[in-house]
Amino acid sequence: MSSLALAFGAAMLISACSQTGAALTGDEKVTVGQQAAAAKQPDGWVNQELLLQLKEVRAELAAVREEVKALNGEMQKLSVNGGAAAGPPQPAPAQVAKVELAGLPVLGKRGAEVAIVEFSDFECPYCARHHVETFSQIKKNFIDDGKVKYFSRQYPLPFHNGAKGAAVAALCAGKQDKYWQMRDGLFAHKGSLNSAALEATAKEVGLNLKKFSACTTDASMGAQVDSDMVYGDSIGVSGTPKFFIGRVSGNTLVDVSVLDGAQPYGAFVAALNKKLAK
Repeated sequence: MSSLALAFGAAMLISACSQTGAALTGDEKVTVGQQAAAAKQPDGWVNQELLLQLKEVRAELAAVREEVKALNGEMQKLSVNGGAAAGPPQPAPAQVAKVELAGLPVLGKRGAEVAIVEFSDFECPYCARHHVETFSQIKKNFIDDGKVKYFSRQYPLPFHNGAKGAAVAALCAGKQDKYWQMRDGLFAHKGSLNSAALEATAKEVGLNLKKFSACTTDASMGAQVDSDMVYGDSIGVSGTPKFFIGRVSGNTLVDVSVLDGAQPYGAFVAALNKKLAK
């Protein structure tokens, strides 16, 4: 039910309650003032009938009040949920058995037995928040000391106009062994990630601009981004950021756990420590 319909229904019921309450107040005054006299009149039975009708009206009013109460509860839910009524409970996402790691940009020491795979979008504000607030702590406390590897996959959302171009730019920076520096620069950039912004960021991180430009126009790089998205879809990615945390077995992540969205650092600590303890 829409919020407008609920509001209209509540208003109509409240109006009906107000009108009925006013009528009852008048009837009650008449009945209390005349009940004794009516009992002495030959037509006293008429007043008794009116009293029965009044009792029925009171019962109806109580039912209307309960309906108004229920509608108010639904309207409060609409307010909390941003204007959309809460739907039925959603099924738990299917378990992901493994995530492929071959050929991905990776940060960390070769011998690390636990890894994170992030699907990200360079124009996603939640991805940027994770990068600034949480990734730096994970890097300092888990990656730099050799316990964890961090893999990156691309998932540019279609309504972010510059996201795919930025993903291609990051992969092209990786061709010059500067993927992670480019990633830092792209997430730090304020404003549109248009071609001028991508070239400026490439220059800031010290890329060979001629090679970079040739790479970004190579159709195979866009196809690589598309491949990441198709693979992400196949393992349940539908938004960013999304993280898969597990143990490394060759070129595969196994014993996989999933975190959705810009989770606080503590959520990663708990998930990583659980994997490291095995």
